Amino acid sequence: MERAKAGRGGLWLLKGPGGIGKTWLMRQLEGVAVGEFGFEARWAYAMEGLPTPFFLLDQLFRLPVRTPAGAPEDPGSGGEGALPTLLFLEDDNPDRILSMAGGVADARPLLLTRENPKSYRERFPQLLQRAQAVWLTRSEGEGHLAPTNLDEVGELLGQHLQTSGPQGLVVLTGLEYLLTQNGFVPTLRLVQHVHDQAEESGGHVLVALRPGTFEPRERALLTSEGEVRSPRAPGEEERDGDPDAPLSLRVLRYLDRMEQSVRARPQLLLLDDLQWSDPLSAQALGLLLRHAPRWPMLVVASLREEVTAETGEVPAGAPGAELPAIQQVLETLVREGTSRTLNLGGLAREETEQLCRTLVPVGLSDDPKLFDELLRRTGGNPFYLREVVLEGARTGGTGLAAWLKEAGANEGRATRPDAGPVDLPRSILRLVGQRLSALTSEERRLLRTAALLGSTFDEGPLAATSGAPSSSGVPELLDRLHRKHRLLEPGRDRPGTWTFAHPFVWEVVTRETPSMEMREQARAFAEWFAEHRSDDVETVARFYHRAHVREPGLLWTRRARDRARRLQAGQAMTTYVRWTLDLLGTDGNERTERAREELLLAEALGMGGKVEASLKVSRGVAREFPTGELHWRARIAEVEALNEVRPKEGAERLGALLQEIAPVEATLPTELRVDLLTLASDVEMMRGDAEKGASLARAGLDLLPPSEASRGRALLLDHLAWSRLKQGRHEEAMEAFREGARGAERAGELALKAFHLNGEGAVLYTKGNLLAARTLLEDAATLSRAVGDELNAAIHLLTVAWVLADLGESARSRDRLREALRLSERFEQYRPMYDAHEGLALLDGREQRWEEARTHLQTALEVAQRAEMAPRTARAQALLAWLEGELGDPGAGLRALPREGSLPEGRMERIRSRLLWLAGRREQAVEALRRSLASSTTLPVPGLARAEVQVLLGRALSESGLAEEGRRLLEEGTAALRAMGLRHPESVPWV
Repeated sequence: MERAKAGRGGLWLLKGPGGIGKTWLMRQLEGVAVGEFGFEARWAYAMEGLPTPFFLLDQLFRLPVRTPAGAPEDPGSGGEGALPTLLFLEDDNPDRILSMAGGVADARPLLLTRENPKSYRERFPQLLQRAQAVWLTRSEGEGHLAPTNLDEVGELLGQHLQTSGPQGLVVLTGLEYLLTQNGFVPTLRLVQHVHDQAEESGGHVLVALRPGTFEPRERALLTSEGEVRSPRAPGEEERDGDPDAPLSLRVLRYLDRMEQSVRARPQLLLLDDLQWSDPLSAQALGLLLRHAPRWPMLVVASLREEVTAETGEVPAGAPGAELPAIQQVLETLVREGTSRTLNLGGLAREETEQLCRTLVPVGLSDDPKLFDELLRRTGGNPFYLREVVLEGARTGGTGLAAWLKEAGANEGRATRPDAGPVDLPRSILRLVGQRLSALTSEERRLLRTAALLGSTFDEGPLAATSGAPSSSGVPELLDRLHRKHRLLEPGRDRPGTWTFAHPFVWEVVTRETPSMEMREQARAFAEWFAEHRSDDVETVARFYHRAHVREPGLLWTRRARDRARRLQAGQAMTTYVRWTLDLLGTDGNERTERAREELLLAEALGMGGKVEASLKVSRGVAREFPTGELHWRARIAEVEALNEVRPKEGAERLGALLQEIAPVEATLPTELRVDLLTLASDVEMMRGDAEKGASLARAGLDLLPPSEASRGRALLLDHLAWSRLKQGRHEEAMEAFREGARGAERAGELALKAFHLNGEGAVLYTKGNLLAARTLLEDAATLSRAVGDELNAAIHLLTVAWVLADLGESARSRDRLREALRLSERFEQYRPMYDAHEGLALLDGREQRWEEARTHLQTALEVAQRAEMAPRTARAQALLAWLEGELGDPGAGLRALPREGSLPEGRMERIRSRLLWLAGRREQAVEALRRSLASSTTLPVPGLARAEVQVLLGRALSESGLAEEGRRLLEEGTAALRAMGLRHPESVPWV
C-alpha cells in the first residue's frame, strides 16, 4: 500500500472459494487502507449476466463515492458522472439498477418492487442491509402495498425522500406493473410527483425501464424530466478508430478521468467477482490495470478460482462461457509483473469467528465449540459459512446450535451409518440446485448413484453397477463432473477415488435421489460388495438395508452388529440392531426374534452411554415376557445399565434378581448363568469386595470347559484378574491376565485381548515397573486402534498417559490425554472423559497454569455430576479445593474439601496436607502426610504412592527442622522412585 501511495500501484488478485469470503477480506483491506494510508476507497460489484467491467466503471466514475471527512471533493464524482435526480436505466435486467443503487455510498434506499424482496436479499446483501423494501402485491401483509392505491404509494415515496434528505434514494423496479394496474396517465403523474419530491429534498430516484414496454410517445413523456442510460452490448459501443479497437471511447474517457482522480488523492479500487467479465470487458480491464503501476492506485480484485478454471466444455451462452478471456488477461498481467496473486484457502479458526461476529454482531454464543463446529462443517468456505450463520440468526441461536448438533451427528458416519442428510439453508439448496440443473440426465443420474456410495467413493463399484453404456464411460463422466461442473474432486490419497467438492453438495444430491432409484442401485452395490469385498461387512449391510432386502440384509446386518459388539462400539451396534429390527418388520410370528434383538439394542445403548434409553428397552422386554429366559436376560440388561451410572441401585436390583432366580437357576442355559455370574462379579468389585468378586468369577469359570475359548471366559478371567490385583495378589493377577489374553486371541476377541494387555501393564505399574508397564499399555492402545476399537483405545491411552506423567514425560502424557478426550467425547463416554480432564488439570497444575487447570477441573466436575459418578465427583471437588489453595486461599480450600470417606484416605490426606502447608499450619500438614503414608497401601498403586509420600514427607520434615528423619525418608523415596524409572524422583508434585 505504501508503494501504491507513492505512485507505484498495481493489482492484488484474490483467488479462492466463493462468495462473501473475498468480499469480507477486501473489507478488511479497505479498513487498513483508508484508516492507515489515507486512500480513497471505491467499491464496485460485478454480477452474473452484467457487462463488466464497463458496468463497474459506471459505478466507480459516474456515481458519487464515499469521501472521508475533510477530504477535497473527488473530481471523478461530479459533472457528467454525477447521479441525476431522476434516472431511468433502460435494460432487460432490472437487477442492474439494484446493483447501481448498491454502489451509492451512504444512501438510504427505499425499494419498490413487483418481485418479493426476499428473493433480493441473497443477491444484494449489501443493498438490502440498509434498504426498506416494499412489495407491490394485492396480498395483505407487512411490507406489502396494493398496486392500485397510487395515492398511498406516492405518499410513502414522498415521505421517505423528505425524511431522508440528500441521502434519500427511491429504487423503482415495478413500473410496468403499476402501468398495467392503473394505466399510463396515473403512472406518469406518480413518477412526476416523486421527481418533485426528490428535487425538493435533494434525493434521487432510480427507475428500471424495460425496453419495448412503452410506446415511443409514452416513453418520451415519461423520461422527459430525467436522464436515460442504456448499457450497450459490447458490439454496439462507439468507435473512434483507435488502434486498441474494439475498446470504446467511453472506456478511454474513464481512464482519463480516473487519472485525474488518482492524482488528486490515492485510490483504492475494490472490484468483486471478476469472473463474470465478457471478452471486451476483460480487455478494458487489462488496459486499466496496465496504467495502475504508474498511478498512486491499488486495485484489489477478486474472482472464484473454481469458476475461472479452464474447462473448454462450458456451454455457449452459459455463465462463464467466455471466462478464458479474463483468465488470459490476468495471466498476462502476472507475467508482466504488474500484479500479485493471493490464493485464498478456507478461513482459519480466528477468521471464522471474526466473520461470524461481523455478520451477526449480537446474539451468537460465546462457546468456542460453536465456531469450531461451524469451521468443521463448512470447511472454511466463506459463502457456506455466511449462509449457515445467517440462517441460524433468522431462527435464533438455538436453531443454529441444534442444526450443528444434528449435522455433527450426521458427520459421524463411522458410528452413525444410518444418518441421513440434515436440513440446509435455502440459499445453499438453491445455489447447488442451480449447478445441478446444468447437468445432462446421464451426468445427473451418475452423480446420484455416486452419492449413495458416500461423500468420498471408489470408482470401481460405480463403474460396475451404474448402468452406463460401458465402464470406460464412467471415468469420462466423472472427469466431466470434475472439470466442467466442479462438483467432484479426484481423491488425493488413492487413484480411482473421488470426493464431492463439498459435503453440502453431497447432501443436496443425496436429498434429491428418488427412493425407488435408490433402492435399485443400493441392491446392486450390496451384491457387488458382497462378491468383491466381503470383508467389508458394514458396507454390504448398509446397502442391503437401504435396498430393504430381507434375507441377505438380516445376514449381513447381524454380522456387522456382532463385529461392533466385539469392538465395544456401542453407537455402531445400536445402528445395526435397529436395521435388523427394520428388516424384521412387525409380524407377530417374529415376536421372540424381535425381543432378542431389542435386548441387544439395550446392551448397545448402555455401551454407548444412553443408559435411560437402555433401561426403557430392557424393561419393556421384561414386561412383554414375564417368565422364561428372555425375562431374565432383560433383568440382567437392566442391572448392567444401572451399574454404569447408579451402582448402588444396580447392586440392589442385582440382589433382588438373585433371590428371584435362585429357584430356577439350575434349569437355565449355561450361557445365561455365566452372564449372571459375570455381572455379579462386576457389581461386587465396584462395591469394593474384591474377594467376593473373585469367587463369583471363579464360579463362572467352573461352568465353562477349561479348553473353551469364548468371549464369556475372557470376560470372567478379566474380572478375576482385577479382583486379585485389588487384593494385592500380583502374580495371580498377572497369570489371569495372560491366560485371558491367550483365550481372547483364540476366540477372535482382539478388543478383549487389548484389555488383558492393559491389565497386565497395570500389574507392572502397581509393582513399580513403570518402563515395562508403559510398553504393554502402549501395545494395548495400539491393538485397540488397529481393530477399530477406538472407544476402549481411549481408556488404554489414559493409563499410558498416567504412566508417562509419572515418568516425567509431560508433553507425551498431554498428547495421550488429549487423544483420549477426543475419543471419549466423540462416543459420549463419561468415565474416560472425566479422567482425561482430570489428568490435563493435574499436568497444568504441575506447570502452574492455574486457570487452565481450573477449566479442566470444572468440566470434569460437570461430567461427573451429569453421569452421577459419586467417587469422581468427590475427586473433582477435592482437586478444586486444592486449586483454591494454590491460587492463594488455602482456608477456602480446606472448607471446600468433601466429607470424610468420599475419597480413599491416603489421597484425601495428601490434598489436605498441601492446603495445611499453604496455610502455614506446618505441623498439621506433616501429620496429614504421615496419615497418607500409613494409608498408601490401600491406594491403586501402593508402591508408587508410598514412595511419593515419602519424598513429600521428607521434604516437609527437612523444612520443619527434623532434618535427620526428613533426609532418611527423602533418600528412601527417591531411591524407590528411581528404581521405577522416574527421571526426576526428587521433584514429586504434591498433588
